Amino acid sequence: MRYGIGAGGAMAGRRGALTPGTRGSHQRMVTRPGKQRLGAIVRATYALCLAGATLIHWRIVYDHGLFWDYGGVPIASAAFWTALSFLDPAAVVLLFVRPRWGVVLTGAIIVTDVIHNLWISMRFDPSALVPRLFAQAAFMVFVLLTARLAFTSAGARSSRPCRGRSPPGRRWRG
Repeated sequence: MRYGIGAGGAMAGRRGALTPGTRGSHQRMVTRPGKQRLGAIVRATYALCLAGATLIHWRIVYDHGLFWDYGGVPIASAAFWTALSFLDPAAVVLLFVRPRWGVVLTGAIIVTDVIHNLWISMRFDPSALVPRLFAQAAFMVFVLLTARLAFTSAGARSSRPCRGRSPPGRRWRG
């Protein structure tokens, strides 16, 4: 008899309880349809916000070019802001194509962007703590509070190999 994580059996009420007839703990947990829908809505919200940020960054690139110094900020800061013109749309695409990667990239982008923008504001113009920074911070808090839902509801790719043989030169990766 095999034991694994599952629902049913004598220990059904306990999370992670071992029950007969299910696969081992490596099997991914199945999410409820409501949780999947809510996670998809959260990821779509991320995508909408990142799409807006993409428009802002590309408007700056259109007006000033790829190598603008953003009014004299350090070159690493200018490069970071220009890189967001490419990273933001990449995250939008990943949120739909590879949702888990998209959630991770979204979290990395917003956390680094808020920290960077606060540092730039404090260093160059402390009076420039404008509503835009507060909006970014609010989006960061939203992402941090909902990232787990957005990540887990996306589901994992199947951990079982496909039937048949892999194409020559390619190995199956679980």
